[in-house]
Amino acid sequence: MKPKVGVFGASGCAGCMLSIPFLEDEILDIIGQVNLLSFSLIKGRNINDEFDLVFFEGVICHNDDLEVLRKVREKTKILVAFGSCACTGGIPATRNFVDESKFNHLRHKKMDFIADREPMPIDHYVDVEYHLPGCPPSQPEIVRFLKQVLLGKDFRPFDKPVCYECKLNRNRCLLEDGKICFGTLTQGGCDAICPNGGYECWGCRGPAQDVNIEEVYTLFKDKGIPEEQVRNRVTTFMGMRMKEHDKTLKLLRQDQTKKQETKQEAK
Repeated sequence: MKPKVGVFGASGCAGCMLSIPFLEDEILDIIGQVNLLSFSLIKGRNINDEFDLVFFEGVICHNDDLEVLRKVREKTKILVAFGSCACTGGIPATRNFVDESKFNHLRHKKMDFIADREPMPIDHYVDVEYHLPGCPPSQPEIVRFLKQVLLGKDFRPFDKPVCYECKLNRNRCLLEDGKICFGTLTQGGCDAICPNGGYECWGCRGPAQDVNIEEVYTLFKDKGIPEEQVRNRVTTFMGMRMKEHDKTLKLLRQDQTKKQETKQEAK
């Protein structure tokens, strides 16, 4: 029996969903091996059933989003956070770092009946088996994921930063040109697609595993880039994920300050 697959979304642009139909020809053979029950962008008739695998795009911004997410989670064996918004909160989550008075006047008053929520990645509310980050996710990574999961294997995400892929591609480091490139901070797996074209990495794939944020900020400082400017850029895609790193950083600085004060007192 073919695995039952669905593609669902919450608040978002649906760009990540579109990356599936526009995959290379290789995906056609893979799709033929599954029973695609629900995908509202390309199917006229969608079936809400028990699913073996679901890709879930978008960020949870209101109660309707959360209701859809929880219903999908209840009947899905493998739930995949699909794209930046689902994985990190993405650009919509930048609202969490802005004073409400600065954007409240932009809200459409006819939509006041919608129960609003702070934009959050989906694993803030439910358990997620896998994350496929990116804005949109890397198409080769989607194909690799489908092949491994449909064969019953455990998918292992790329465990090195974008900088590693830049070196493999022999790209010139954009930091040398004074650009705020987040390659050293960001989880790889996209083949450094933006730096390959001369564009700085904005961190749409979220923070790399075991990222040393203290060293990253020091690196940017050494390149003459103010920490505040870096922090503002961080909130664009990965702000919600970096909150914990910032807490750790503050604790480290407090500890360093105490040590310095202790040394001064000893003198």
